[in-house]
Amino acid sequence: MKNILLIIGVLFTSQPFAAEPVFCSSPTMANESGCTSTCAAIAAATAAAGDFDMIDNSYGTCIGKATKRPVTIYKLELGKLDVTNMSRCTIWEGDDLVMELAGSTGGTSSKYPITLDKCSVGTTYDSYYITLSPYTSIAAEAVFPNDPSKKVRTTALHAAQGPSTNWIDLSGDGGFGGFGNVDRHYTSLGSTVAYKKLADALSATDLSSEVNVLMEWDSIKTEGLYRTSTSERSGFYCVPGDANDCHEDNSDRYTVIVEMSSNLTLKAGDDTLDLEYILYNTDRGATNEHIGARFLWHWDGTTLKYAGVNPSDVGGELIWSNVRPKEGL
Repeated sequence: MKNILLIIGVLFTSQPFAAEPVFCSSPTMANESGCTSTCAAIAAATAAAGDFDMIDNSYGTCIGKATKRPVTIYKLELGKLDVTNMSRCTIWEGDDLVMELAGSTGGTSSKYPITLDKCSVGTTYDSYYITLSPYTSIAAEAVFPNDPSKKVRTTALHAAQGPSTNWIDLSGDGGFGGFGNVDRHYTSLGSTVAYKKLADALSATDLSSEVNVLMEWDSIKTEGLYRTSTSERSGFYCVPGDANDCHEDNSDRYTVIVEMSSNLTLKAGDDTLDLEYILYNTDRGATNEHIGARFLWHWDGTTLKYAGVNPSDVGGELIWSNVRPKEGL
């Protein structure tokens, strides 16, 4: 059996793999470029300063800890970013590769080997095309950013996949934080970012005594909110003006593009290789440094309430190595 070391951690975006997270020294609920604001760190800063940093009647986000994030992989291809010549070739295909994205670095194995016989000698590949189930699952938790004694968790109410149409609730003010339709499993922070609802309305209920429930997340629908253009890359939905931030929708599965950290040019006799995903641990081991889930909050001037959750990038790098002949498979 050929081992495939692949802890895939950034398959929810086709951007280049995220770098190891840098945690903000002065975290806030507002977006801070280049660093990660965790809910726990904001809670600690709030307690120290005696002040909460959100304005009245506003939404903000912070990062919590993912405790489970399994995803199913169906196919791996080598390819090019060149939109006129993607040169895709399958190097692995199967039905037994399920990756756990939460936790520490590890490996997995498959009965299907990596083979390069469908790829071209002399071709230089600079990207992976990765086909996976559109549904992943996420279980996560965080402390309240203004009160570390209270917790929010993923919940059961809207955990199911939900309807295929009319799935996102945009009934809120300006499309923010819609909760007008209890049959819709997603709310929003603007019309291009979705969150799984944690309740049927904004809630301040302390969930410390509950458990983290696995919630189903539909990547095709949620990423389709911002990948709306079909003109950048044939057969793909892309962010307008960006031919690399794209996905290919195949109904029951979808394909994302991940740029390689170093290009691969195949030579005669290259029949197989090793792949390893270096995952940056979602539980960092340091105070307040946990990642994997983004929680959406609302502050009305008196009470902080949670609205929803979505998967956040955990960071890492997919590396090829040991390109070699068939001997050893």
